[in-house]
Amino acid sequence: MWDEATYQASMTPVSLFQDVYEHRPDQHDDLEELYSPDVVERATDVGN
Repeated sequence: MWDEATYQASMTPVSLFQDVYEHRPDQHDDLEELYSPDVVERATDVGN
């Protein structure tokens, strides 16, 4: 299961990921293509 440590290990801090996802709706499809929709969903749920 992916968690915050996994994102940090892959050099993608969750806080940055969440900030981009929240403030750049035009990037949603690119993020889902790069990471997969499941990973995007879990990343945006971390800390909530």
